[in-house]
Amino acid sequence: MERLGGLMAPRQGSANEAEGVLNPASARDAAGVVHLFPRVVAAGNYSRIGHAEVKVDGDGTPRSVRRRGVALQPAESWERNQVTAGVEDPRITTMPLLGAHVMTYTAYGPGGPRVAVAVSLDLEHWERHAQLSYA
Repeated sequence: MERLGGLMAPRQGSANEAEGVLNPASARDAAGVVHLFPRVVAAGNYSRIGHAEVKVDGDGTPRSVRRRGVALQPAESWERNQVTAGVEDPRITTMPLLGAHVMTYTAYGPGGPRVAVAVSLDLEHWERHAQLSYA
């Protein structure tokens, strides 16, 4: 294994990435393309989950990314409170038997940080399913 360096850094002038780009999840689509889902942090520690596609050179070495936008941003009541809002720290498991990708992520809402779940069939469109509660 050889460390090649970082693929993605905050983009200059991007309001969504003003405070950083970090801690990505990754998954492969049906064509084998690797997608990254980093935490992108705007001013005030307002976090979203971004979406980028890894670009490789002729020998298959990853060299850069193409940003594809935001996969998830705080939208549900469990992802925002009066002080802060955020979705961050995604983890993705591809489940071939279901034909789906399942993402767990941290949602900051009224109850503080909680684990939430979203599902995608194509890594482009995500459907939130729930915030997990603690017993």
